[in-house]
Amino acid sequence: MTKKYEMEQINLRSRDIEEIIKKLYEATEEYISAFISHKRYKEGSDEYKSQLMSNIAKERAEKKLPVLNRNQLLDASRASELWTTYLNLTNKLEEKMLHLENVKDTWKTAFDAKRSILADEREKRKAGLE
Repeated sequence: MTKKYEMEQINLRSRDIEEIIKKLYEATEEYISAFISHKRYKEGSDEYKSQLMSNIAKERAEKKLPVLNRNQLLDASRASELWTTYLNLTNKLEEKMLHLENVKDTWKTAFDAKRSILADEREKRKAGLE
């Protein structure tokens, strides 16, 4: 992963809540972007496979090779290097999406914890303990 996606050490006592909110917002935006990219690739797989099948049939027709039935074309498209590349890219997008979801959830947890710390401090001040 690139440095952009690495999680940093969170010290809740020294962090300002505004900073945590900013980090949570950034992590959420990155996660949403990765989620949308992954979803587009995942949903487009049938269309991409159909296009591969069409290209294979067209190439075979141009070379005057025997016509393949749908199942044979499907097998040929799945065996193609382009399909393997497509699947690898989809998997990388999924890994990135899951990693960014973890980063987002970590900042959400940090936000909830900091909010709890601030609430405890506020209650102590009200009670005159600080």
